[in-house]
Amino acid sequence: MAADGQPRTYTAAEREEALRLYLDMGPAEAGRRLSIRPGTIRQWAFKAGLTDKRHATARAGAAAARLTWAQRRADVARRAGDAAALFVEDAIASDKARDRRDLMASFKMAAEGAQLLSPAAGRPAGERRVAWTRRGRRHVRARRAVSDGAR
Repeated sequence: MAADGQPRTYTAAEREEALRLYLDMGPAEAGRRLSIRPGTIRQWAFKAGLTDKRHATARAGAAAARLTWAQRRADVARRAGDAAALFVEDAIASDKARDRRDLMASFKMAAEGAQLLSPAAGRPAGERRVAWTRRGRRHVRARRAVSDGAR
């Protein structure tokens, strides 16, 4: 409302800018930037037939966010696997039974976390478990062979 109590009138340029921002950022942000009520901007967008276009843009943004999560998930899985490998190496090198036990428990948690986050998580659990067990055994045997040869 204008100061005199009459509805405010907007120029064609203001409406055009509001609709451009509506498509890019949505009605709330467009309203904040231009000091126009979001409901007014939504009404203009509806009359201009832009609501479907905005919904498509929002859906595309959500899809991009999911892709980003998939990338983050793969990174966390890789880092958990790296941590698991370090725990095994430290356990093999440790002289104390308590430390070895604790490190192997940490290895198990890190390996399971990496397994759950990995892209292979879609495979049946039995297949994943066998693959991790075999991989873990090979790694432990290789580390023992290296450490036995060094002594």
